[in-house]
Amino acid sequence: VQKRFDTFNKKLPGEKKSRHSNRYWSSGKVLCGKCHGHFVSTNKKTKSGYHQRWRCYTNSRFGKDECSSVSISTNVLNAVMWQTINQINLNKERIKAEIEKEISKIKNSDINKVSTQIKKLEAELDTENNNFNYFNTELATLNAKKAFISDEYEARLINARIANYSKNLESTFATIQELEKKITSLKEQDNEKALIEEQEAFKKMLDEFFEIDPNADNSILYGSLCDKIIVNTDSNEIEVFLNNFPRSFTYKYATKGALDNYEVLLEEVIKE
Repeated sequence: VQKRFDTFNKKLPGEKKSRHSNRYWSSGKVLCGKCHGHFVSTNKKTKSGYHQRWRCYTNSRFGKDECSSVSISTNVLNAVMWQTINQINLNKERIKAEIEKEISKIKNSDINKVSTQIKKLEAELDTENNNFNYFNTELATLNAKKAFISDEYEARLINARIANYSKNLESTFATIQELEKKITSLKEQDNEKALIEEQEAFKKMLDEFFEIDPNADNSILYGSLCDKIIVNTDSNEIEVFLNNFPRSFTYKYATKGALDNYEVLLEEVIKE
């Protein structure tokens, strides 16, 4: 967790600048459940003072005819992250079991042999591509030569060779398609090795989770753990996705009061 704190908001050399400001922990992470656009930060002036809220950019830029989403308070985002972290603290062992189950599924697919299989198939693909280019070139040469032949016997020989090369070309093309299909499938499995490493790291990180104060500034922790948040203001539902975590957390939310009396009410939605 401390390593994630240290790297939060730091960018690798040469990395492209994000389209979203990193001023807040939730910058670029809050998405609209209706139009799938990003929420942007705004400061709303009320009788009790200024209050930071997040509003769908589509709604803000083009109006409610394009997206009818309404704004959501920063306090709600903080509350759902605080609630999610505490849910994890309360259910560490069950969550670790879920992660281990996902890891086992991937390991059972015998992914250790995948990289070797991919290299072998890619070598076969290179050979078949070379064969395809050879047959294609020979066909073009024979067709050009055929146009200048008047002898019937020689023409029959060339036609036979053209038919043979055409058959080989068709067969090679089918083989190439099949090899490409197998390679694509194996690469998807190969990517799962990285997923295992990420999930193993998250499982280890669960042991380092700690109780947090909802009134403290936990922005670095929230930003390092949160992958994205999807907000549906029509149904007052908010879904939280954490980095490398096997499932999301969904809540119904409501608010009441203002300033010191402002309160966020959350009810977790259990999905089957």
